[in-house]
Amino acid sequence: MTVPAPMRPGWAEALAMETPGGAVRAAAERGCPLEGAAARPVITPQTILVGQGRVFISSSFIAACESLGMCVQPAPPGNGPAKEHVERTFSSINTLFVQHVAACTGSHTGERGKDAEGEAVRTPARLDDLLQEWIIWGRQAREHDGLRHPVTPRCALSPKDGGGADRRVRVRPGATGP
Repeated sequence: MTVPAPMRPGWAEALAMETPGGAVRAAAERGCPLEGAAARPVITPQTILVGQGRVFISSSFIAACESLGMCVQPAPPGNGPAKEHVERTFSSINTLFVQHVAACTGSHTGERGKDAEGEAVRTPARLDDLLQEWIIWGRQAREHDGLRHPVTPRCALSPKDGGGADRRVRVRPGATGP
């Protein structure tokens, strides 16, 4: 997430990064190549809220985050609301992407197709390609009520709008200003 993702073979040129934003410029200053970069989000968070999984509280993970200037904040055990933005992202992936993939099995048997196993013809690598394309074309291009620009607070923005994350502010849904 802190470095530009490369374009993948077979991707349309429209998926390429157009104008590097602040986080992308910072990655370039660290030596990350920008040529051939995809229009995927590039961020360097100040704080990362993590679950209690061993990989997230390991000394290696914490050291890597600290080397990038990020603070690691463990979420309280068994407290789902502490990570509601993560759960909302997973929900968006499930409802806006996964359910439209052939052979989707859903979270329960009522959401499965008639022949889910027989329709499962995509490799994990191809599914990842589709997900990455959806992040660029779907998720990043979709307006979000929580993204607003201080000059036009009534207009919802997509993550691609507004000239970069450094020019957007998050507000509560229904709020009229920053």
